Order: sequence, then structure tokens, then C-alpha cells
Amino acid sequence: MPASLLGDDDWLAPGFEVVLTEIFSRFDADGDGSLSVPELQAFVRACNGGEEMDEDELSQLSAFHVDAKGQMTRRGFFEMMHLQTMARPEDSWADLKALGYKGLTQMSGRPGGSTSSGEAGTPHDVQFNLDERLAMCLQHAEDAKLAEELAAELALEDERAGSAVAARVAAASGKGKQKNGKKKGAGTASISPLPRASSTGNVREERLAAAAHKMVEHLGKSTAKLMASTFKTDGSLGALLQLMEQTATRVAVLELVDAGQRDRVDAECTALAIDLLPRPRME
Repeated sequence: MPASLLGDDDWLAPGFEVVLTEIFSRFDADGDGSLSVPELQAFVRACNGGEEMDEDELSQLSAFHVDAKGQMTRRGFFEMMHLQTMARPEDSWADLKALGYKGLTQMSGRPGGSTSSGEAGTPHDVQFNLDERLAMCLQHAEDAKLAEELAAELALEDERAGSAVAARVAAASGKGKQKNGKKKGAGTASISPLPRASSTGNVREERLAAAAHKMVEHLGKSTAKLMASTFKTDGSLGALLQLMEQTATRVAVLELVDAGQRDRVDAECTALAIDLLPRPRME
């Protein structure tokens, strides 16, 4: 995992965010602050030698943050590039090279110039140049203001997502407190629904074999489908819990979940794993 593109917290390095902001603005042809399908396809063609995304790949983009029109926001673009960099860092290097970020001169200035040596820069060169580009941005009031506005926009989007989740949880909780005209006593909601009847007599195995999004309350169907496609699993709860048990894949799995739901999905999977996955016996 190239340290130059990801920071110590495994999120995008500050310099990489600056470059991605430039790339996003370059392909936001109408300047509306989001990428439509044609604009996304233009980005993909530029990175992949003219090839576009197919219908299946386009459908998977719904897992990333979109605006009210269903178009990818800058936050969603960051999430997409972060996931790619976590899983296949070499693809992110290739995209940067294809878009004109090849060495010291280009990374410290604007895409399209020539490098001092005429050769593409190494990851070490790009790390140095990303940091230099960030420093240059901070020296210019206009770029500093852009970075400040970006941070405020991302914080506002996170706040709105959290408020929407809280409202849905509160509404669901309010419905659960009323039954037959009587209030239920205070208590905690079950993490996932139990099957009403077991056809095999083994409820535990049936829950593990069930679709993950039906067992994990805060996991959406489209996100579960993307997980299954990304990690080549059958989309069952058992397959998801096995991925979450492995340190190497846990972070990558949670990155596919909307930021406002990650903590809830993580907690639910942990509780389900304790209940359902076999544990070594103590001698």
C-alpha cells in the first residue's frame, strides 16, 4: 500500500486529495459540483485508454455518495478512489500517470507539462510532489479557501447523513413502543431478525446462509451486492462475517458501507459473529 497516496489513518493523503479535487473539477464539465454518467465515462476513458464502464460497473457506483439527482458528488469520488487505492494501489498510480501527473514538474504544477528527465515519476517522486503541491495550495489564498470549503462541505454531508439515520432509527423505535394500544417497556432492539420458522431445525445455519442485508439491519441491499461482487462471495451473512473476522479485509469491507452506517454495521457484525460463528473451546 503506497504511503504516498494514503495517510497514517489509511484515508487519502492531503496532497492526493488536492490532486483528486483538481481531477474532479476537470471532468465536472457543467460545473454543477457532481459527476453525471457521461462525465464519469469521460474520466474512465481518460484513465483506461478509451474504454468505458459497462452497465454492471455503473450499477455498483450507487454504493458511493450521490446528490439528489443521483450523480456522484466530490465526496463519492473520493470514496471511489479511496477504495481503489486500498484494494489496488497500482491502478491509482496508473490513473495519475494517464491523467498527466508524471513527475516533479507536473505534480508540483499543473497536469500536461513535461518532467525534468522526460521519464514518469516513481511513487517516491509522486509523494514528494504531492506534498509540494499541497504546500503550494496552502500558500495561495484561493486554494486555501477551496480546501476550507471542501472540508466544510464534507462535514455538512456527514452531519446530514447522521441526522437522517437518527431520524429513521427514532421513527422505527417509536413504532415498536406501541402495540395493542399499550406501551412496551424500555429495552434494546434485536440486532437482526430471527427466522419465524426453521425448515431444517438449525436456526443458526439458516441465519448464516441468509442474505447478509436481511440479517444486518443497517446494511443496504446494493452495498451487500457490491461486497459480494468485490470479494467474490455468495452474499450470505456467513460469508460477510468471515470477511469481517479477517483483519486484512475488515477495513476494506467497511469502506464499502456508507460513512453514516459504518459503526452500526461494524457493531452488528461483531455481535452476530459472537452469536453465530464457532469459537475455539477453552481447554
